[in-house]
Amino acid sequence: MESTEKKPVYDLHRENQEWISKLSFYEDEIKILKHRIEEVAKANNKIEIMAMVEHFQNQFIIQKDAIDTFKHEIRLAEQGIVDLIDKNPVAADKKRMDDHSEIRDKFTTFESLFHSMKDELMSFVGKVL
Repeated sequence: MESTEKKPVYDLHRENQEWISKLSFYEDEIKILKHRIEEVAKANNKIEIMAMVEHFQNQFIIQKDAIDTFKHEIRLAEQGIVDLIDKNPVAADKKRMDDHSEIRDKFTTFESLFHSMKDELMSFVGKVL
């Protein structure tokens, strides 16, 4: 359910920019994690190990899709801010918009799931390498 609480547009913009930065970081982390899992695949071709390699490769795809979805939602939120300010640029620093708490909640869940996946992967890599 979308919040009806109003927040200053600059606070919302700052939060959007923070999320974009974090998402870029997570994209870079996925690249690093892919290299780690490739090392595992090269070092060990047992069926159970390769099944876990495939599991993590699938997780990377899911995480990348989630990142792309968030980037799209954040761009839409940013466009809403721009549209509001363009309509009436006077006192833009005083403008308020509906809080985007739904995106915030989903982002918090995404981060939790991402860190769990990363912890699971690093534990797996530590055991097999």
